[in-house]
Amino acid sequence: MAIHKNQRIMLVISLVLFAFYTFATFFADEIVYDITSPCLTLSIFLLIIVSLPYSNRYRRSGQMFAIGVFFWFVADIFWMLYNNVNDDELLINISSQLYLMPELTLGLGLLFYLRRDFGATVFARFAINSFMMTAVFLMFIYKAGFNKYIAAETIDINKLDMIVNLWMVVFTTCALFSVFSASGFKEHTKAGWITAAAIILYNILEASQIIHEMMGLPNESIYADILFVFSLLMIGIAFTDADIANRDPMKDIRMKAIGEAIKIMWINTGLVLGISFVLMLCRVLTLTEFLFVAMITLVYVVMYKNVQTTELINELLVNQKDENARLEKLVEEKTKELQGVNHYLEMVSNTDELTGLHNRRYGMSFVDNLTRDDLNFPFALYSLDLNYFKPINDNYGHDMGDMVLKEVADRLKNIPFERCTPFRIGGDEFIVVYNAIDDDETVEAIAKKICEMIDEPIICEDKKDYINNTHHMFTLSTSVGVALYPDDTKDIDMLFIQADRAMYSIKHTHEKSAYKFYRDLPKENLNEQ
Repeated sequence: MAIHKNQRIMLVISLVLFAFYTFATFFADEIVYDITSPCLTLSIFLLIIVSLPYSNRYRRSGQMFAIGVFFWFVADIFWMLYNNVNDDELLINISSQLYLMPELTLGLGLLFYLRRDFGATVFARFAINSFMMTAVFLMFIYKAGFNKYIAAETIDINKLDMIVNLWMVVFTTCALFSVFSASGFKEHTKAGWITAAAIILYNILEASQIIHEMMGLPNESIYADILFVFSLLMIGIAFTDADIANRDPMKDIRMKAIGEAIKIMWINTGLVLGISFVLMLCRVLTLTEFLFVAMITLVYVVMYKNVQTTELINELLVNQKDENARLEKLVEEKTKELQGVNHYLEMVSNTDELTGLHNRRYGMSFVDNLTRDDLNFPFALYSLDLNYFKPINDNYGHDMGDMVLKEVADRLKNIPFERCTPFRIGGDEFIVVYNAIDDDETVEAIAKKICEMIDEPIICEDKKDYINNTHHMFTLSTSVGVALYPDDTKDIDMLFIQADRAMYSIKHTHEKSAYKFYRDLPKENLNEQ
């Protein structure tokens, strides 16, 4: 992804101004230098500002870096006024205080980056390690001879600011060291490398300035000024890198195993206490100072253990969440499996295995449900019994009879009327249910169509004589009895009986298929019922 137009414009302006600033530092009048410096820092500030919309989760860090550059810009303004307009000491004091502020904002920007990119627990680990190293390092600096420059009776606001800034210099440097030692050097983008290099350069310059000022040595250097501004420009350049918007967070990277991290903690503690104890024996440290170091290491251990506990709890929660998700998925899969098995068992229990039609059990339930639904009745029940089927079984075998029954079932499935549902009751007996009757003519038309479909000859292949590819043609007929609900009866069992009686009343009375309505039976038959 290419750099955006507004970023490119501000980057060119900043580079041109930096080149002019460098030239003015060496060859131009001081007033030119004083004017160019705030113009350059303002352009760097604007470069970071226009890059913020493209920095995604690093926007908060970018805002802190921009604030630091803005402090430098305002400090340059006060310095320019002091040098060229009014030499009031207040202006130079304000300028000096403002020049110290970027170090704090750079440190805050780095902390925001660590918190955003590595997550809470790893960030806490970095912060604790950095705090430990900073406290011990500053104590050794104090013992190295700087104690006389920051003696309690001589501490003022300026020295307090310098102490705070020196602490931030060491802290941010230690934090960067912790990041790169834990995550490796290949995990970071070009923008990350440029920003880290800029912060380290700025820290070196800031530490040099603070030490010189504490010792009362001259600390003004045109080279230092150029490098200070160059480090700020590097941060602006880093935020123009396209990869900064696409970089994946490192929260999921296991920086160090918890056990290994604790091992490192004890190594750090042992080294600090061991070195401090040796220095106390050599009378470099007093007993009070050694106890102070011991107190720092104790705080370090307690804080690190607290982070370890939090990390273990979080890991346990994540593992428990993963396990719950796995169990939920397993339960869901088993539930679907059981539902599938139940569906299969229900289908098997309700389906005739040979023909694929619903069986008698399902047929009874189906008809019973129709009586409970006002939209599906009145309905007609057709009871079918095949004629001349038994000789097929006797002469050609049950396999041939099964093929005939399958063909009959296929024909019944294709009755060309809507709302017709066939069932196999058993043997060569079938029923057909026609629900939501439109009119009596349709009921009779369906009976006629069933008869016509069964009267059609059935041709079956003789699988026992597959060599000669023998086929047999059978001519069957059927007797159909029709009973109507609720016209004939409102009792389901009686409805089946009535349909059977109507069917048996005409069985073997015709060569071809025939049908009979129960209502058309002779009255004496009705009286028998």
